[in-house]
Amino acid sequence: MPCENTPGQAGLDIKPGRIYQGDCIQFMRTLTGRLQVNLIIADPPYNIGYEYDVYKDNKPDAEYLSWSEQWIQAAAELLSPDGAIWIAIGDEYAAEIKWLAQRRIGLHLRNWVIWYYTFGVQCQDKFSRSHTHLLYFVKDAKRYKFRDEAIRVPSARRLVYKDARSHPAGRVPDNTWILRPHDLPHGFNADEDTWYFPRVAGTFKERARFMQCQLPEKLLARIILACSDPGDLVFDPFAGSGSSLIVAKKLGRQYLGCELSANYAQWANRRLNQVHVGDPLEGPADPLLSAPPTFARNQLISLSPEDRERLARGVARCFTQLGKEYSIDRVLADPILNARYLDACSQAKLPGRPLLWNLTLLNLRKASKLKTTASYTGRADSKDVERVLHGAEIALRTMLDQGFPSVDYILCDPAAAIRFDDYARRLAPGYKVWHYRWAALRLRKRAKKIREQASQLPSLLNVPATEPHELEAPICDDIPSKPGLYFLWLQPGANKSLVPLYIGQTTNLLETVRQLIEVADVLSALCKRPGKILVSWYCPNPPLTQSQLTVLRYKLVWQCEPIPEWNYLAVCDLHRDDRCRI
Repeated sequence: MPCENTPGQAGLDIKPGRIYQGDCIQFMRTLTGRLQVNLIIADPPYNIGYEYDVYKDNKPDAEYLSWSEQWIQAAAELLSPDGAIWIAIGDEYAAEIKWLAQRRIGLHLRNWVIWYYTFGVQCQDKFSRSHTHLLYFVKDAKRYKFRDEAIRVPSARRLVYKDARSHPAGRVPDNTWILRPHDLPHGFNADEDTWYFPRVAGTFKERARFMQCQLPEKLLARIILACSDPGDLVFDPFAGSGSSLIVAKKLGRQYLGCELSANYAQWANRRLNQVHVGDPLEGPADPLLSAPPTFARNQLISLSPEDRERLARGVARCFTQLGKEYSIDRVLADPILNARYLDACSQAKLPGRPLLWNLTLLNLRKASKLKTTASYTGRADSKDVERVLHGAEIALRTMLDQGFPSVDYILCDPAAAIRFDDYARRLAPGYKVWHYRWAALRLRKRAKKIREQASQLPSLLNVPATEPHELEAPICDDIPSKPGLYFLWLQPGANKSLVPLYIGQTTNLLETVRQLIEVADVLSALCKRPGKILVSWYCPNPPLTQSQLTVLRYKLVWQCEPIPEWNYLAVCDLHRDDRCRI
């Protein structure tokens, strides 16, 4: 959908149901007196130097605070008499924003919420950031909406003590919203009435790849449910990825947004068009159940310094016993070699379990503490790896969506690796286990370089691919035996937009599509929802090299909205494997 300029500038009629492109202050001033907003959710730039598409987030303090006062004032004038505004802000200006909103503009603070999450922003010379401030203001201190019945959580009295006297609907959560209490076993207990919300990490389906700063849908839903009613108008002056308005639409609210960047506004509107009222919210419903703890890290923490040192020495010794001709990647990918290595660790009575032994091996290499002369000796044939690449990639994405923390974790945990093998084998049958695992390693190793190359390409919103066809044998008559890209889609029903599932590349389009036709039932089962699997393809003319195709594929995956559900490159967080570093 093309972007439109600020209505006040172009004389457009302002209607809820879309995101307009323009300066938020001018836009809100244009709206004043023409409509009233029931709830505003604002996630403005934090003035910390972040690189946005068209905005420089590094203003002098006085200029940033003056700008903040202007947009908050304009927002306050839009609010209905019982309206509310939530402002997300970082440490640097939280106190100043609170003072401006209260003392200069006259809003009333009801809560100062802390949204806490693990795996926050890592810092070198100070404590790492792992929280965001959420300031909840209302226009009238005595007249506001707070629908507590919509956001109650089970109380400790009911969860732990099974006390029949406790309120059956639970209690209102407190003002600390937490992610992953598993990794803080002595800090947060499961029976506490805290909020568990994951940040929007790389693997999440709700992730908009063009926008790194994104609030999770479940967090936004709690705000919208608590402070508005169905049919109310929710406004976001910094729409960005459009997440707040997507959640508002799903929950049956009217929605309206403004975004300075034309690119962001266009992509966010495309995301909005993909969702419908009543669609389920993305993100884990209960991270206590859906987000597995980092077992390996917890195992290591429980070891004494002496045991850690013994573990590192023992792992290095067991690896070198395999012989100089094998690389670490080969030991992880080859189940026979890995079994020999793990057996040696077991016989040496090393602390921990197989997952920890494999991860320690990887981390010794990352820390340059394990020298090996082998690099790719005995690696899988490149043609075989290319033929199974789609199976390995879809298997990886499936497991990452299930909560497995990284590629390293999947390949290092014998049980997880077997599950990965099973997924990949069903998607690309007829090959050896280590072909699938080697393909997974290749995807991970090349991700950073490909991403850097793709970032240099111009925007490629349209590639002349064929019309989508059902995955059936007759279409093979029209497919060339040439290199190219192919696109898998889900058609959920009549008059509904196609859902992108996967963008792949191949040296032989005809051969690959025939493979996909053979496993069409497996692909349908992975969707877990009704619909037809469709395929389209693109054969570049003049031809591109495989490296050029790879970069083009990544660029298309990166900017596709919604994110293709099965591409690993779409969700690859380059720091993701650091979670398994020990």
